[in-house]
Amino acid sequence: MRRLASFLAAIGVLVAVPGVASAKGSDLAFDPEEVRPGARVEGRAGVGTWPGSGGPEDGPFAVYLVKGSQELWYRHLPGRAIEVGGLEFRRKGAGRYAVQASFRVPRTEPGTYSVWVCNEGCRTGFGDLVGGSITVAGENTPPPAAEDGGPRPVAREPGTSRTVTVWLLAAVLTAASAFAVWRTRARSPR
Repeated sequence: MRRLASFLAAIGVLVAVPGVASAKGSDLAFDPEEVRPGARVEGRAGVGTWPGSGGPEDGPFAVYLVKGSQELWYRHLPGRAIEVGGLEFRRKGAGRYAVQASFRVPRTEPGTYSVWVCNEGCRTGFGDLVGGSITVAGENTPPPAAEDGGPRPVAREPGTSRTVTVWLLAAVLTAASAFAVWRTRARSPR
């Protein structure tokens, strides 16, 4: 019973502390990293894939700009994400691809943007590609309306955010662990 309690506590810590159990993947490298609206940018990366990791058969893959420095959350693309293009890829060997995301920077407010790459509904990404980032410099102009050919916000279904889900799972695991420890101690002779 103590082993179970220890195991549940360890799982609770891994779930509660973001990034503890995550592995680093490939990043799109943009040159330059600071750009102005209207500029054409290209990001490139070497990406590894394996069964179940998201490959060419799971596409097409869209490229999005997400305000701030946020890690990619599958199935939780923010409603204010801006779709800017698609992902191009070329096979380099077994499970290895050269990928490229090229797009024109939309008129949007200045700041840092995460570059997310995922398929429809953001169900999966492409292999170990975790995204990238760019900094948009310049005047603080609002994005144009979609009928002007500008960026279009992507509509998303409402749902539980990943943060709430993670914390709820951590709370349940912690409570189960505490209960298991209490029960073990209650049964032990004193």
